[in-house]
Amino acid sequence: MEASARTTVIVDNEMRVQVQGEEITPEEYHNEAGWTLAGERMSRLRRRAPANGMPDGSGGSQASPKSKFNKNVRASVIKAARMPAMPLEESKIVVRPRGGLDIVKTGTTTVATAILAAAKITSEESAADTICPNTQQNIMVVSTPNENNAARYATIHEISIQGKLYEVSAYRTAPHDTVKGVIKGIPTDANAEELDRNIVNERNPLAVGAKRIGSTTSAIVVFQGPKVPNFVRYGVTLIPCHLYRKQIDVCHQCGRVGHRKDVCPTPTIKTCLACGLANPKEDHSCTPKCKLCGGEHSTGDRTCKAKYKMPYVVRKRQWVRRQAELQLLPESDFPLLDKPSAVQKSRTPSKNRAPKSRDSSKKRSPSHERVGWVDAAKGNNTRSAQKITEAAKKDDMNKVREANETLRQENAALRTTINNLSREIAEIRKLLLCNNESPQRPTPSSRETEETSTKNQEAAVEEPAQKKRAIEAPRKQKENDRNDNLEAKFEARFTKLEELLTANIAAVTAMKQTVDNYQAENINRFAYIERTLQPIDED
Repeated sequence: MEASARTTVIVDNEMRVQVQGEEITPEEYHNEAGWTLAGERMSRLRRRAPANGMPDGSGGSQASPKSKFNKNVRASVIKAARMPAMPLEESKIVVRPRGGLDIVKTGTTTVATAILAAAKITSEESAADTICPNTQQNIMVVSTPNENNAARYATIHEISIQGKLYEVSAYRTAPHDTVKGVIKGIPTDANAEELDRNIVNERNPLAVGAKRIGSTTSAIVVFQGPKVPNFVRYGVTLIPCHLYRKQIDVCHQCGRVGHRKDVCPTPTIKTCLACGLANPKEDHSCTPKCKLCGGEHSTGDRTCKAKYKMPYVVRKRQWVRRQAELQLLPESDFPLLDKPSAVQKSRTPSKNRAPKSRDSSKKRSPSHERVGWVDAAKGNNTRSAQKITEAAKKDDMNKVREANETLRQENAALRTTINNLSREIAEIRKLLLCNNESPQRPTPSSRETEETSTKNQEAAVEEPAQKKRAIEAPRKQKENDRNDNLEAKFEARFTKLEELLTANIAAVTAMKQTVDNYQAENINRFAYIERTLQPIDED
């Protein structure tokens, strides 16, 4: 279970998540060697069973600003404080130089050499180590895979640069696959060993380290994994636990944002946190203005919400939820007409609702993005911002109706063509049947009649009998040959016509089936489009 109580608010159509937690400064808990015991316990847990750690990400705030001024200042400060990626499994030690040491002017190489000399680590022993400066916070970060080197780095208290000693504060950071929580109500007389014994035990299986915040009754508890439990057992007492929230550093000496007072490179300059006046008088009056949010309070005040950073674990969970929700909205396979619009994806069509008139001063172009459940889950109540205007809705409806009418006219033309082809095929079939019933050869009776008439004509001419027989024989042969040729040609032509007719019938039948299917599909398609394009009341 998560310990952080989230409050979702809507400001300027943007969702903001406020995470409940404790406001503390790093000076209150960065003492001695830092999270040495927590690092050792996490190393044992990794060797025992690899933890399902989440990939680390760059630090940075995801809280939504209240103004453009707020956004620009926060973004520039957070971006400048980001560190390059370092091996996750290595130990990290933060070295904070004091006494006005400016690591930029002094030189990061010079400061790194002084750190190695103070830790008494040779160049051979530090071959695998990495020392990286954070110029925004004016600190040095050491990354080493060697536990012996990490312990020696964490014990240095001063460094020497050009013969001058500078006090430093070195401490270990919490392991990368952990998260911090804050508890209250710890007895003031409990020492570090008692605090660790009452929290880091089998009753709190995720706890790997605990440390008091200064001399207060609050303590920071480091947990394995990306979640903070709602409660922590301190001995036999169940104490509520809240997620630790980081905040943007504000120097109470020079008034600049990005570093703290203990590492200020200009300790001789005193600046008013309210108005930014350098070296002000004690009794001067001013109008406060926050550099982070532009509000009427001093920079970094406890009431300023812009100074808090959203923890990485919270941003990671939100990103995972958004990805899971987006997977529930796959792209539709339904073919779209022209460009898609957000209203065509609406899941709540309404036919009986009358469209509301929109103010002419609010002109928006049609949205071409999918409006899904993710936007509704953000609680921003901006469905109207994702819909197109009423005029655009009517235009889309007219386009759909025109396209539907065009398809219907095309379907009617195709049906007329099919009917004409069907009538022609019927006439061809009737003609072929009539030709098939007509006599193909002269009947014997007609042939005998023809021969009798020929004999009578020949007798009238009074030709000799032998000459008559000589003429009659070739004539009969020629008639027979001509009849045979006509019959063969007719049969061949009839066969060809029959094949063409069969092919035409098959083609027309397939065409008719295709047109029927196409018309049925279009009817369903445009009925669905007309339903989804109905105007929706904007409550």
